[in-house]
Amino acid sequence: MQKVKKEDIGPLLLDRRDKKTFVGYMDQKATERKIFRNVFKEGDEWFNTRDLVRDQGCFHIPFLDRLKETFHWKGHNVSITEIEKILNLNDNNFVSFVNRVKISNTEGRVGMTSLILKIILEDFDFSRLLIFLKKNLVFHAIP
Repeated sequence: MQKVKKEDIGPLLLDRRDKKTFVGYMDQKATERKIFRNVFKEGDEWFNTRDLVRDQGCFHIPFLDRLKETFHWKGHNVSITEIEKILNLNDNNFVSFVNRVKISNTEGRVGMTSLILKIILEDFDFSRLLIFLKKNLVFHAIP
């Protein structure tokens, strides 16, 4: 991962150094899905708020959207968590973020993905990713 530059958009992650930022849920698996480890340095922990924000500088960080758990597309409810889980299995992806996006003149929302890659972009094979997604997701869930 990389920190966003001033005026850039990204997910809001909260540092868990004191473990009081996000103690956790009763369901340990649900807690683990919200925690990122070893993001910027070995041993760090970050709580994924699933909020999309813009860094305006001077500690001004306006909320833009909530990265919801599902979206509705072509008459189907699609789990964002499931898509992220599949995307994160791809060898070239370090972590993925899926959000729902409104498209003009359509009903529902479509999935949009941001990937943080383990490799440089020039070496990334989008065709290979599409084959991987078609193999592991139903058609309407492919972002």
